[in-house]
Amino acid sequence: MIDTHEQGNVSEIVEQFLDQWCEQGTNLRVTERALFAKFRVFWGQATDRWIHEAPFSEFHAELKSRGFRPTSTGRHYWYGLRLLRSKRKEEQP
Repeated sequence: MIDTHEQGNVSEIVEQFLDQWCEQGTNLRVTERALFAKFRVFWGQATDRWIHEAPFSEFHAELKSRGFRPTSTGRHYWYGLRLLRSKRKEEQP
């Protein structure tokens, strides 16, 4: 579990979320609604904090800093990634 009071914690949680729940690629996209809904659940599991406390603005900034781009025409999408149907399996040693 990640201590949410440590500096950089949101960045670490976003990194884990992207590694475990997202596929990345230039021709991919996901709705902002679906992406943040999945992140909220992940946040709750990773931090043991209420799901509604997941920081939308910080999540948004982290995605932008990693090169993903949002669009706001019609439905809101994030380009460059999509959600996996199930969590990526941890690599075996």
